[in-house]
Amino acid sequence: MLTLNDGPCKGTFMVKRAPVFLRAVIDAKGEVDVLDQVEDMPKKDEKIYIYKRVGLENMCHIKMTKSSQSGYYALADYWQVKDVDGEQFRDNAVWQDWTTITLAKLQIQELGGKIPCPVDLKDCDRTFKACCSCERNTTNVVSNREK
Repeated sequence: MLTLNDGPCKGTFMVKRAPVFLRAVIDAKGEVDVLDQVEDMPKKDEKIYIYKRVGLENMCHIKMTKSSQSGYYALADYWQVKDVDGEQFRDNAVWQDWTTITLAKLQIQELGGKIPCPVDLKDCDRTFKACCSCERNTTNVVSNREK
């Protein structure tokens, strides 16, 4: 179960995935949902809030009375990222780009400024807007070939 510890979407949700960043939504009726699956998209009437996982993801197996509901579920704690406007992430491609770049920046900070290139060199320009070996690289990402 995912626990959203604060914010307007505070609550517990049974889901299969616990990504580092998560979109939670509230519809016009006040119903809360989490968009944990890659293909999940917010509806037009839903307000979007961004949450970040704290700690590691765990999994547990829950056996339910209805066997179709039995299975493995994610366990994780989340806190709202209040300084990020969730409305800018209605489009899944924009959301995925932001999470990829934000995770890379967090890794760079945690590892003292440099991390191995998370993508193949030929894809760096598309992902980071600058090739890893290029002087325009403002993210300090180094390629696996340069290590």
